[in-house]
Amino acid sequence: MANYDRVLERKQQIELNKQKHETTSEASFKDRNDNFVINTTNMDEKTKKKIQNKLQEKYLEAYDSYLREHGYKLKYKWTFKRVIKLILAIIIIILFFTILFFIPPIHKWCISIYEENFAIKLIVDIIVSIFKSIGSIFTS
Repeated sequence: MANYDRVLERKQQIELNKQKHETTSEASFKDRNDNFVINTTNMDEKTKKKIQNKLQEKYLEAYDSYLREHGYKLKYKWTFKRVIKLILAIIIIILFFTILFFIPPIHKWCISIYEENFAIKLIVDIIVSIFKSIGSIFTS
């Protein structure tokens, strides 16, 4: 009878250990999956699309960084949005330097560099003549 009690007790311990192991493995499996899977069952299509776009963007960033780490040089297509950003950046830089040019000490410094340096004078004269010729085309 004592052997039967020990065997029964041992089986119960084994069952408890199995149950504990199953619940912990299920919980850890669930935690691992929650990090990578987004539950989209109760979302509208617009939100699903936004999430998908964000995930795609993050994937492409990771892939780009992976390629750069391995020495690849990446080239991107020129899109309309990229061209607009470039033009906007150039306009902002031109406005910034134009505003700086009208500050009296900076204006004097720029004029002195223009008068003293032959290479800069030549470059500035070429640029000014190009703009004057473009202007003369529109005025005539």
